[in-house]
Amino acid sequence: MTNFEEDQWLRLWVLGGPPQATYGRISKDDRHSSAESYWRFLSEAWQGVASLLAKDGFIVCRVGGKRQSLDALARGMVATVRYAFPSAGLVFGPFSSSLVQRQTDNFRPGAAGCGVEADFVFRA
Repeated sequence: MTNFEEDQWLRLWVLGGPPQATYGRISKDDRHSSAESYWRFLSEAWQGVASLLAKDGFIVCRVGGKRQSLDALARGMVATVRYAFPSAGLVFGPFSSSLVQRQTDNFRPGAAGCGVEADFVFRA
């Protein structure tokens, strides 16, 4: 999972925050150092919204990772969604598109950034 403060620094600056990214000042619980902890977090997030989704509603999600293959992202997404929605079916995806004009290139030229991103559509 990406770092909220780093990713949102410009918005935070417009709201009166410092003119550069901060780390751990606003949220200490927004970075996951392993795929397992991220998938656990996402499973819990789906559980948190499960009561808000209409029966037969759709879940549309984009997920990405530096050190994750498309297959690993797909396995993780299916497992996390089915944790909260056991009968959910994958309607579309994973669909991966090439990453061009990444925001990372503007703010940290040469940084590796995300390796792959994939879109998924589930029906709960």
